Amino acid sequence: MERSAISSGLVHFSFDNGCCHGPQSIDRCYATLTRIHWQLARPGRSKSDKLAPAKQPGSSVSDSGYPIPGARHVREVIIRKSRFIAVLDRVCERADMEALVAHCRSEYPRASHYCLAFNAGPPGSSRAIGQSDDGEPHGTAGQPMLNVLLHANIGEAGIVVIRYFGGTKLGKGGLARAYAEAANAVLADAPVAEALAMQVVSLELSYAQAERIEAWVSSEQAEIADRQFGATVALTLQVPAARLPALEDLLQQIGAPGLTHTGDNHA
Repeated sequence: MERSAISSGLVHFSFDNGCCHGPQSIDRCYATLTRIHWQLARPGRSKSDKLAPAKQPGSSVSDSGYPIPGARHVREVIIRKSRFIAVLDRVCERADMEALVAHCRSEYPRASHYCLAFNAGPPGSSRAIGQSDDGEPHGTAGQPMLNVLLHANIGEAGIVVIRYFGGTKLGKGGLARAYAEAANAVLADAPVAEALAMQVVSLELSYAQAERIEAWVSSEQAEIADRQFGATVALTLQVPAARLPALEDLLQQIGAPGLTHTGDNHA
């Protein structure tokens, strides 16, 4: 899918079967189309997912997953007496972004602006993105923040930058640079965790074979998404991509058919 153009001053949500524009408040746009998007484009992902332990800033993650925010993180920059407070947190569904904005409005009341950008997918993906200038001049806040976020090696991340006006106007170019600097500052030393790359597979097994596979699943960072019982047992599993070879070895050992790949939750 091609990355959709984003209108600054609006929240824009991009997804496979369409896009949505709405006013600066995220509420209306979320209420109409985002529910459909989250169900189609982010199957099986939520904040309750199993994650690798949080790592120190600058740590790398394995090829089996991608980095996400490990904890809420705050940084502040002061530019010509205006305070720009950047707050980073994990965002993987509608409620997460709403909660982050609500937290910022409560924690930092009476600010001039609460601008936002988020990418609720893997690093660099444009399938679940949004931004808002929250009253700043067109294209001077949300879009520069989103550009920084999409070029950072981090996924499922949302940033709110709170501005307290210091009395000196920065101009459009100065504002864009200031919001980008705030986004860069909060990302520079943010702790990260690892979201595992999960592959969805389907199996048709005898009852004895299904018992062996279910025992294997319970010992791994895998999940049984669905069971269907009949003459055979049909299992749908979510398996860490790095553990697929081990599952294939076990299937060979017990004389079961090979894997049928039905997708992954990074798509």
